[in-house]
Amino acid sequence: PLMQSQILRIDGRSVDVESTETGAFYEGRPAVQAFIRDITERKQAEEKIEHLASFPKLNPSPVFEVNARGKITFMNEATSALLARLGCGGDAGVLFPPDMQELLEGLERADTARIAYREAAIGNTTLAESISLVKELQVARFYAIDITERKRAEAALRKANEGLEVRVQERTAALKSALDRAERAMQAR
Repeated sequence: PLMQSQILRIDGRSVDVESTETGAFYEGRPAVQAFIRDITERKQAEEKIEHLASFPKLNPSPVFEVNARGKITFMNEATSALLARLGCGGDAGVLFPPDMQELLEGLERADTARIAYREAAIGNTTLAESISLVKELQVARFYAIDITERKRAEAALRKANEGLEVRVQERTAALKSALDRAERAMQAR
């Protein structure tokens, strides 16, 4: 069996190796023959892959991937937590935009990757979804952000603005009326 370990080189540097041993005879006496391969580059590549894979996995916002047939192939923990909060029982399909089938069909026709943006209202939650269509992989990658509070703030701001507009119109009418009265009074003198 292959074993992984670290050995010290003559120059004192530690090296990751993979080794296997087998019984042999040397000069007519029993011996052990060892095969040792430096796997330092492979280990570094594995560590880099693991590091890069942690980006979507550890993203605090929902990230999920759907293949061309509409099957979810990846979903991070933030997506699972969102689905639990929405009471969807793990069905990420509720996060799909209404034109999902059209988007997936576009994977085959697209010459290059393209990005779509959608806002999805699910119950009392509003999500902003950036959808990256990756033709080479035949997948759609979703990067979602909960914008519910922003939408509520925008609505409150619109309402406040409308109220201010009404008050400005009322005050403008009152000032115009006062100005008209003042002008008539001055003309009467």
